[in-house]
Amino acid sequence: MQRNCNGSAMVEYAIGLVFFVAVLIAPVFDGKNVIELLIEAIKTEHAAYMYSSSMPL
Repeated sequence: MQRNCNGSAMVEYAIGLVFFVAVLIAPVFDGKNVIELLIEAIKTEHAAYMYSSSMPL
């Protein structure tokens, strides 16, 4: 007997995608989610880089 399983992979990928997005937008620390923490870290590191690159030699 052969089962018809067409489309089951798409459902699994959709469930995985929903879980991944929920993890990214869920609050982690101080009400901030992972995306906000990542943006804040990039801004901080960029500010430090700009400060050090503007120093005279």
